[in-house]
Amino acid sequence: MNRGAAAASVVAAVVVVVGCHPPGPVTSASAGPPPPAVEIAPPPAASSAPALAAVSPAAEIEFSPDGRSFAAVVDGVVLVDSATGQLLATFPHCATKVDFRADGRELAVLGCADPAGPMIFLWDLRTHGVREIGRVHGAFDAVTYLTGDSTLGLTGVDAAVMRLSDGHVDVRGSEASTCTALTFDAAAVRMLSSPRLEDDCEGQARVLDAGRKVLWHGEKGESAELSPDGRFVAYEEEDGVAVQAIDGGALPARPAGPSQLLGWSPSGKHLALGSEAGGVWFVDAHGAIECAVHGVGENHEPVTIHWADGDGRATVVIDLPMLHSMVALWEVKDCRATKTFSLDGRVAALSGDLERLAYVHAEWKSPGETPTEQLRIRRVADGSEIELPAPVRTKE
Repeated sequence: MNRGAAAASVVAAVVVVVGCHPPGPVTSASAGPPPPAVEIAPPPAASSAPALAAVSPAAEIEFSPDGRSFAAVVDGVVLVDSATGQLLATFPHCATKVDFRADGRELAVLGCADPAGPMIFLWDLRTHGVREIGRVHGAFDAVTYLTGDSTLGLTGVDAAVMRLSDGHVDVRGSEASTCTALTFDAAAVRMLSSPRLEDDCEGQARVLDAGRKVLWHGEKGESAELSPDGRFVAYEEEDGVAVQAIDGGALPARPAGPSQLLGWSPSGKHLALGSEAGGVWFVDAHGAIECAVHGVGENHEPVTIHWADGDGRATVVIDLPMLHSMVALWEVKDCRATKTFSLDGRVAALSGDLERLAYVHAEWKSPGETPTEQLRIRRVADGSEIELPAPVRTKE
């Protein structure tokens, strides 16, 4: 950078793609001990009963890879224990975006806008030490560890790759208009330039290589998504969704029914699609349908897909009117829901193992009034929750 439903009727309305993970290898008694879990030391407690972290309902939530903690971002960053709600650490600088390293021991932080360009930080989550990597000129709205964790990808109106060893910056592109967004594949080998259709912007989606050579382009006003491995592009057309190999050779695949892109899985092996008429489809990278779920989003409710890091599972969240949500966990192989539940609020993030989710709970004290919002962390297995207080507003 990352990351409820009610009964049988919910099964048709929310989806999570789940793939089964093979059991781990059997080790002998002579094998070395397993690597230690990442421990994030909390700050010294002022009392025997640690206080819950105060987190704004407007915060952007990013879970750690093991799901044991999460970072909440609103012009700054707080690190919170996802099991207890205890504040673990507070980042000492203004920040807008974060991304956990794959081992969970470090957080890449995109600093706030500055005339000289935002500062890029690395935050050691074991020692809480902060390292300034350098400033990057441009307008960015995402920071992501690239394959190998030795470089960072910075994307937005501009795009750049920063080497962590010495702060060297390789500028990959700059769009003249804020109506265009740039995104990388997982290794920053290829880049997608696409119009921000949600802002009523028009333009032509393009896939570019590192030298900005155009490898593929769509028609004006079409939405497109580049697969994480950079091999395929999925795009919306008037007659549906097409999936095409960027290197050519294969004709576009057009699965019957879907008309909306909902997102690639982390490996690029699966793609989730939707339709304004209702339904969610999971297809492979060649466009072949793996699982079709009908009755989802029939009333044009927005549908969001959250994929598990291991690519075997995914969660489909349906945003219902009056700040309600429906959630279901799905196994793509068997095309069935393993768990469904509903929430009085909107889902903010799910942990990579899909064992915990953060959502903004909404409660109305009386009809017609603005609801009171509060961030909650829910354990998916048993439905237990932690309620996190909102920060106290101070008068200026």
